[in-house]
Amino acid sequence: MKIKHISAVVSISAVITQSCFRPCSAKGQMSPEARAAGQAAEAPIHQKQLHAEELVASGHYLEAATLLETVLIDHEGHDDIIRTSLGDLYTRLKRPDDVLRVLAPIWDRKNQSSTTQPPGTCMLYILALLDKHMWGEAVYIYKSACSSNPVFSLPHRGAYQHGFPAVDFFADSPQYRAMRSQAELILGATGSSLEYRDETPYLLKHLREAVRLDPGCADAHLAMGLVLLDSRRLVEARSALTKARRYAPQEELQNLDSAFGELKAAEDLEKSRITGEEIEKRLKSVSGG
Repeated sequence: MKIKHISAVVSISAVITQSCFRPCSAKGQMSPEARAAGQAAEAPIHQKQLHAEELVASGHYLEAATLLETVLIDHEGHDDIIRTSLGDLYTRLKRPDDVLRVLAPIWDRKNQSSTTQPPGTCMLYILALLDKHMWGEAVYIYKSACSSNPVFSLPHRGAYQHGFPAVDFFADSPQYRAMRSQAELILGATGSSLEYRDETPYLLKHLREAVRLDPGCADAHLAMGLVLLDSRRLVEARSALTKARRYAPQEELQNLDSAFGELKAAEDLEKSRITGEEIEKRLKSVSGG
């Protein structure tokens, strides 16, 4: 399935790190992080949440999930933010059964009210459903998340918005690869519900997976270019934006102009910085400083 839509250009800020967790140390002993998580389980709820954020920031996802499970119990299971955070962690840990377990109650309540969920929550649920080959349920969730509200505000960018491709999926026509690409794209563009120091690795991970699944996805290349641009990885940003221009429909090319304008300004600024440093070095060399 080809994706043929690019909306107004937006930038995506960076706030998340990504690393491996360490569940246990040698000889089956509990790691310091796991021990700290166990001690924190006795703390008040807000202290548990703060400690979980510290564990997530250092990449100890399993310990953070264990701690947030106790927070969920303290909230009697009704805190959707905690549930979404757990879904995010279990997605990283490749545990789709746990993703479904913690997120399913959100949808049970949603079916009884007019509450809508953030797109990222929906996409985490969809990825878990696809992992379990539950295509019909994935179609239902996707349509609930995207059909009624195809335009989302991207994090940390105020009024700027991005319209995701309007792709239809049907229960009697499984297209796992295409839907997974869409879910990865939306996760890579909207970011995580968790608190991290640098979100860039998280965003790029999902966007690269979207591109792997659908190399012609202009929106994924565009979003990746903007993430790289925000990170001042200008060479990579130009490559991604060039691919977005290559795959974008003719009528959408003008929407890339502001992205390339922003990139050109950043490149010029970088050149002037390098030139300034070279001049300073030469002056010091001449003066003997």
